[in-house]
Amino acid sequence: MLRAWAIRRLAPGDGPELLRLLQSLDEESVRFFHPHAFDAGQVAGLLSEAEAGTVAAFGAFTSLEPMDLLGYVWLWGLGGEVPSLGICVGAPYRGLGLGRALMERAVAEARTLRKPKIHLSVVKANLPALALYESLGFRVTGDAPDDLAPSYSMELRLEAEC
Repeated sequence: MLRAWAIRRLAPGDGPELLRLLQSLDEESVRFFHPHAFDAGQVAGLLSEAEAGTVAAFGAFTSLEPMDLLGYVWLWGLGGEVPSLGICVGAPYRGLGLGRALMERAVAEARTLRKPKIHLSVVKANLPALALYESLGFRVTGDAPDDLAPSYSMELRLEAEC
């Protein structure tokens, strides 16, 4: 049973937990979630960019010790007008509202940064993720270029709220 979670910004010390989460992903998760390599170098780079402010990254951690990372979300391309979003939730924690909570935190960050919209891509076969994104107001804008699996480009317009 899932204990309560807390969402906070990822910090440089979260590298081992982030790597553990990525390396624990099942085959289907890896097929659906492939924005980057799942290795220590990639984790270090993401956390370095987050520390520098070029990426906004948030993790959902169990609120009791040990504080395991259950999922994370990040916005990259913050220097440009439209950031892109990526999210990963460990398989045992899906369907519990954790993905929605992480997405809402990322959307709130984009609003704080006064971004007009957020972009993401999703594998067409990832129906639960597609339903979540649509329920949060994201709309399909076309097909996304993806060599690994047919995917949609989606965006959430925020300009009316900025």
